[in-house]
Amino acid sequence: MSHTDPTAAQQRAARVLVTLLGTGLPPADWSLSQIIPDELTGHLERGGTAGLQAWAEAFGAEVDWQRHRGCRPRVIFEVNGVSVQVWTYLPELDESAGGER
Repeated sequence: MSHTDPTAAQQRAARVLVTLLGTGLPPADWSLSQIIPDELTGHLERGGTAGLQAWAEAFGAEVDWQRHRGCRPRVIFEVNGVSVQVWTYLPELDESAGGER
């Protein structure tokens, strides 16, 4: 994370988002944060493991299959100084919902 002006960092993240939207990769619900302005978070549809793998391959990253928040595998990569995290929800791993490991 950089220590630049938060507005400038959000603008940079928004420009990266425009680029990501043009990649043809599986769509995600995207969010920009005021707290961490140079970070983008994309949420793929429920159970979107194939989509998650596509994002990882496109950016030369590895899918982290660890149990982040219980059942949310993710891929993290950087584009033009902006950290991008794409994740999906796997209900079959959600122990709180009665899912299996």
